Amino acid sequence: PTGSATQTFCAISNPTVASLTATGTNIQWYAASTGGTALASTTALVDGTTYYASQTANGCESASRLAVKVNITATAAPTGLATQTFCAINNPTVANLVATGTNIQWYAASTGGTALASTAALVDGTTYYASQTASGCESAGRLAVKVSITATSAPTGSATQTFCAISNPTIANLVATGTSIQWYAASTGGAALASTTALVDGTTYYASQTANGCESAGRLAVKVSITATAAPTGSATQTFCAISNSTIANLVATGTNIQWYAAATGGTALASTTALVDGTTYYATQTANGCESASRLAVKVNITATAAPTGSATQTFCAISNPTIANLVAIGTSIQWYAASTGGTALASTAALVDGTTYYASQTANGCESKNRFAVTVAITATAAPTGSATQTFCAINNSTVASLTATGTSIQWYAASTGGTALASTTALVDGTTYYATQTANGCESKSRLAVTVAITAIAAPTGSATQTFCAISNSTVASLTATGTSIQWYAASTGGTALASTTALVDGTTYYATQTANGCESASRLAVKANITATAAPTGSATQTFCAISNPTVANLVATGTSIQWYAASTGGTALASTTALVDGTTYYVTQTANGCESASHLAVKVNITATAAPTGSATQTFCAISNPTVASLTVTGTNIQWYVASIGGTALASTTALVDG
Repeated sequence: PTGSATQTFCAISNPTVASLTATGTNIQWYAASTGGTALASTTALVDGTTYYASQTANGCESASRLAVKVNITATAAPTGLATQTFCAINNPTVANLVATGTNIQWYAASTGGTALASTAALVDGTTYYASQTASGCESAGRLAVKVSITATSAPTGSATQTFCAISNPTIANLVATGTSIQWYAASTGGAALASTTALVDGTTYYASQTANGCESAGRLAVKVSITATAAPTGSATQTFCAISNSTIANLVATGTNIQWYAAATGGTALASTTALVDGTTYYATQTANGCESASRLAVKVNITATAAPTGSATQTFCAISNPTIANLVAIGTSIQWYAASTGGTALASTAALVDGTTYYASQTANGCESKNRFAVTVAITATAAPTGSATQTFCAINNSTVASLTATGTSIQWYAASTGGTALASTTALVDGTTYYATQTANGCESKSRLAVTVAITAIAAPTGSATQTFCAISNSTVASLTATGTSIQWYAASTGGTALASTTALVDGTTYYATQTANGCESASRLAVKANITATAAPTGSATQTFCAISNPTVANLVATGTSIQWYAASTGGTALASTTALVDGTTYYVTQTANGCESASHLAVKVNITATAAPTGSATQTFCAISNPTVASLTVTGTNIQWYVASIGGTALASTTALVDG
């Protein structure tokens, strides 16, 4: 058959052998130029492969075949953003989708389906798929694009907004919460208003916001209210006292959020601290609902001045009488005293006067206190406090009294407080940690100030220690053997009083002894009671004569006595305990003690030692045997009883009677 030697197909059409073309009758296609089996018409074509066609005419198939090379064109999917965002206000359609490629078509599915119309409305959150067609072939793969449609909400804010007429409000003064706010004269459409557009009372304005590049379709409606506030009311003339140093803050007007000015119109509000000037007129506005009044209340100021009182410029008092402000004298009405020539608070009549201090008196007439004050210098005669140590220390054991306190001065008296009170009796017992106060009297005046003396009474605790202390009779214990924890310990025979016992005083069994300690120069008043127990341990018991075999080489360790913690000595008293390895000597007497409850017995058990030495057996020093008789130890002969044979002259183990004898 005849036909094109190269045939091209689009990959998207999934071409098969049936897609190949050749001119002839009863065409059949093969995978080889000769032989083989005809391919099924549904066999998928492979890019770059050559296929071979035969035809059959008059019942005969052609021997030669037409060779056709297959080219399969695969067009790539277009490219673009996987997510594309649009503003809801623009009513976006498929025509607004963007993909890079040629002959772009959009579908509702990733494969198959019919291309969407360009006017099809986009749906938020939906994924659309784009193909491109190049060289006559549409791409099998498609670009997936998810659509996000942004619907920007209207801004928020107060539906009614109020402004002060005096501020000449404009669009720029309107407030809405949102981004890129724009204001309009209508709820939809129209051009945005300029920020300098004057607001009109009772008019509604509409705000949109633009977020993420999208202006809101809905708008916030705001009705404008423009307020005009009336002037405050009040007295047209107001009077003040010169001493008050009155300021704008002292002016009175009825209204809210009052502000004062120096002129009937314009200017800056005066500071509340601005001093008032006699005969001057001031002007007040009020601010209500956030709006200051355009008109102002006029107030004329009158300031009244009162003269200072008169009197003696120097006044003298005794310190001991505790003179107060009430003792000062000035001529005038409604006198008040101060610590300064101006300002400050009037002193209480009970305030104590201070020597050398100047006090200042004012008077009040016609309701006004004098601004100027009369000065009075006070002279107070004072006797100094006595001197002495601020801390005085006593031993509790001495039972010290007020008479024990010391101070340098004349006619000393002691008190329980730094001021006031009654002088203490000299026999009053001192209390540890308490402060006592001393005065002296000179020239008939007792000192107002007092010397403070804090009393430290040193109470030394009794020493500590075991209430019962046990000693061994053998130790011949003395007072020096008693123990107590403390410093400079002394022992007594009684719980109080008495003389300290000598350290060499012998202890008596069952007797109680009493210990004190001395610290910081004070002996303890209380004493530690210690009962002395003297323990006498009996001698151990046992056989007075003990016998041993010489061959066993007996030592002190072989001696026997009944008791606890046994120790053996070479003498009945004194000496050092013998080592357990000390060899016993025949005929010698040894002495044993026992130790119970920590005490060794003073008496000893005497044990005499007898050591028995048995003579060696007798016999021939040389004994001869015939080898043929296989002589054994049993063949040896000596004279004696219970004979045993050894291989050494001392020690070792007895030989068995069957042990073979060795020559030599």
